[in-house]
Amino acid sequence: MKRITLVILTYVCIMSGEIDSVVAQSTQPQQNTIHLLNGKNLDSWYTFIKDRGKNSDPKNVFTVKDGILHISGEEWGCITTNEEYSNYKLVVEYKWGTKTLGSRAGKARDSGILFHSKGDDGGYSGTWMHSLECNIIEGGTGDFIVVGDKSNDFLLTSSVAPEKQNGSYIYQSGGEPVTVNGGRINWNGRDPNWKDEENFRGVNDLTNPFGAWNRLECIVKGRDISIYLNGTLVNHAIFSRPDEGRIQIQSEGAEIFYRKIDLTPLPVTPYYIPEGYKSIFNGKDLSGWKIHGTEKWYVNNGELICESGPDKKYGYLSTDKTYKDFTLDFDFKQEADGNSGVFVRSNIKGTAITGWQVEVAPTKMHTGGVYESGGRGWLIQPSAENEKALRQGEWNHMRIKVEGDEITSWLNGIQMVHLKDVKFGTGKGHIALQIHSGGGIKVRWKDLYIEEL
Repeated sequence: MKRITLVILTYVCIMSGEIDSVVAQSTQPQQNTIHLLNGKNLDSWYTFIKDRGKNSDPKNVFTVKDGILHISGEEWGCITTNEEYSNYKLVVEYKWGTKTLGSRAGKARDSGILFHSKGDDGGYSGTWMHSLECNIIEGGTGDFIVVGDKSNDFLLTSSVAPEKQNGSYIYQSGGEPVTVNGGRINWNGRDPNWKDEENFRGVNDLTNPFGAWNRLECIVKGRDISIYLNGTLVNHAIFSRPDEGRIQIQSEGAEIFYRKIDLTPLPVTPYYIPEGYKSIFNGKDLSGWKIHGTEKWYVNNGELICESGPDKKYGYLSTDKTYKDFTLDFDFKQEADGNSGVFVRSNIKGTAITGWQVEVAPTKMHTGGVYESGGRGWLIQPSAENEKALRQGEWNHMRIKVEGDEITSWLNGIQMVHLKDVKFGTGKGHIALQIHSGGGIKVRWKDLYIEEL
């Protein structure tokens, strides 16, 4: 098994919305395109059917004839690419057949494309790999579903509307970002009156009339995934994880046809930066940062690592630049004791710090809470229920939003605290990472991105 990428030595910026639009709407054949559907057979794939296993398809659920892939839907399963992929544009053209079968008889026709599929075949419900899904379903094509194991190995972040719709988030460009490691984020035009019934069509649906072909384009750039349906952006995720893996196409109780499955590798950029954000850590060295104290700060394999030094005292790593209002996203993993924190609007003299800390600490020690150093101490702590969001010893995703006199923290998609404080509103200063005193501390950090507000 190998991972397929295209490496271009000249750095090419493809992060802007304008270029996204050009990429999505182009119909010209592109160099290096891989025709995953060759029109003759499934040589680029293997089949997996629930309760049957790999390459056992006696009912011919998956067949190719006259250039068309026919998925009968009679049994649940998928075709899976032989190779893993990252950084690509996937163009799929599909149309529904007439049949709905089994437990899905009479219900909305359902299928999907699974990205970055990892682990064992059938690892999820005995049918699919753990993955990130672009749902193909009547009325809901373009919905994201995290087909994960509830760990932070499978998650994504998307901007969403203020209110959920029937219990699910709805993608909204410019909305408040949320991170999920399970469940779904629906496409931006999903009908609030959606029903799980055959032939359902919402008032804003972008799919063509039944029996016509539809074009689905999935642009995967690092940890960024954009979904276009018939030329229109319908969903967008950032900070997705994983960012490479196999591709799977589902059989899920509905007949469906595919006439094109083309994958075009995209340039590999030096490092991933989501649209609208800037990186404050380059993954190579400590440029843009200043060390305070004798504690250890170093870079290894794209990660920023802090460890207690010989004096076992407090230590800090602060940005050269000051920041006022911003959203900061980053990943961290605690090793050893792991007591640390992220300061905002802080100022440091020697190793004495004043400012506000968002706690990063071991289990039940208030990760995500806000502590004022050089002042009033604890201002707010997360609830006992929210404390459970921390995954000790694993990679965690945190977001901190600082705006005016308000500060909010999220951990793995859970809002930990929200504080509105007059004194905080007057603060200004640097962002800083902390090593707590006492020794035995080691924390890993990566993917530190900021969006100034």
